[in-house]
Amino acid sequence: MDGDSRDKGEAPQTSAVSHSVSRKQWVNVYLVPGAVFQSILIGGGYGTGREIVEYFTQFGMGGGAYGLSLATMALAGILALTFELARMSGTYDYRSFFITLIGRFWVAFEIVYVIGVLLVLAVLGAASGEIVGDITGLSARYGGTFMLVLVATLNFCGRNSVKRALTLWPVALCGVFALYVIAVYVSRGDSLVMRLGEFDVRSGWAASALTFSLYNAALGPIVLFATHSIQSRLQALASGCIAAFIGMIPAFMFHIALGAGYPDIVAESVPNYRLLEALHLPLLTLLFMVVLFGTFVETGAGLIQGINERIDSWLMQKRGRGAARFVHGIVSLIALVVSSMLAPLGIVPLVADGYGTLAWLFLAVYIIPLATIGLWRLATEADRRAFQSASPR
Repeated sequence: MDGDSRDKGEAPQTSAVSHSVSRKQWVNVYLVPGAVFQSILIGGGYGTGREIVEYFTQFGMGGGAYGLSLATMALAGILALTFELARMSGTYDYRSFFITLIGRFWVAFEIVYVIGVLLVLAVLGAASGEIVGDITGLSARYGGTFMLVLVATLNFCGRNSVKRALTLWPVALCGVFALYVIAVYVSRGDSLVMRLGEFDVRSGWAASALTFSLYNAALGPIVLFATHSIQSRLQALASGCIAAFIGMIPAFMFHIALGAGYPDIVAESVPNYRLLEALHLPLLTLLFMVVLFGTFVETGAGLIQGINERIDSWLMQKRGRGAARFVHGIVSLIALVVSSMLAPLGIVPLVADGYGTLAWLFLAVYIIPLATIGLWRLATEADRRAFQSASPR
């Protein structure tokens, strides 16, 4: 009887452990990649509102909404294909991924990616400097320098620290952003409703949305370090689509809120901050800036982590172990010092001209190969497996 009681008592515990593991797996497959993607995506001009007005809101409330929808669908397709190709080939850093995709020409992506990282870090430095300078009255270079030091520190702590920060921060991020949208509606509801009611559409929204998608899709191979838990094609495709949706939720929120200041807000270098300032809500403004500054740090850390993952992958092949922490820190500092030289150019030209050029480069070295070679490999792999399963044994 004691044995029976013990067995019966253990069964629920085993079931609970199994359920817990299943729930953790679900989170790692469907939420973590999207959270990491959102954290990296928001920092480089997106969180300030500069990218949103540049690529969406300037085309009207209707044009911006159409553009955001198109960009979300484009990102979903690109991320879904990227996650599945990575799962199928077992490549979880961008170097290994592009060796699988384009062979010896993989270095072309690395060159463009490093240029992109430096550009995004420059945007982050410029935005941080402007915000901190405006709040404290200090020189802009202090805000930029402080942000860059925090990025280097987070990278020094290693992959798990970066992944944990990128996964947890979006919860606070979306909460504060939601408060921002609510505050705008409460304070300027009449003008916002009027703008939304007009739903004007200006020509050029589709091309602008695709440009946004092209250069931001390059983050797909960078977040592969967060996709190790994906185990099937269905999971990979679903995870990619969910990641795109999670990444673009704040963009829709910002576009709606910025309608309260449209069209004058389009000319502002940090539109979200300027709109909050006009609402005269100092506590919310401070909270928003703290969260935004933290997002800058996360974005920089996530992008540089992609470089560190590539270095570790190469060293594992050469000597069987990755780089030491201090090497990761040195890589971070070098990237941050170089990018700080670009920051004085200003956030507006960096986002408008720099990101636009990046879009064409990533189209050539990533999107076209993914849509041709990548799709062909996924299709032929599916055909091969179907043939094997149908063959007599």
